[in-house]
Amino acid sequence: MLRIVAGPGKSSGLPDKLSASPVIGGMTSNFQDRLGRQLTGDHLLTPQEVAAMFRVDPKTVTRWAKLGKLNAVRTLGGHRRYKESEVRALLNPDVAAA
Repeated sequence: MLRIVAGPGKSSGLPDKLSASPVIGGMTSNFQDRLGRQLTGDHLLTPQEVAAMFRVDPKTVTRWAKLGKLNAVRTLGGHRRYKESEVRALLNPDVAAA
């Protein structure tokens, strides 16, 4: 067992508080967002986020990806992510055509 002991006036070197950033698949969402933008040039959405936009179940979004109705980008962990611009184009076809 490892114990860190700090004497009077000495700091243990550890932060007082840990950041409370959300972790998704071992990476912070900010890092994942930046990585997605670098790889695809677009913000990536989770199946849950896409499902909320279409008001369907996340499994429906996965089914659309399997059928080719929606293109999915796979993360290193094998999870599907969807380009925000593509999802918005499907939601508003008139705006995408203009």
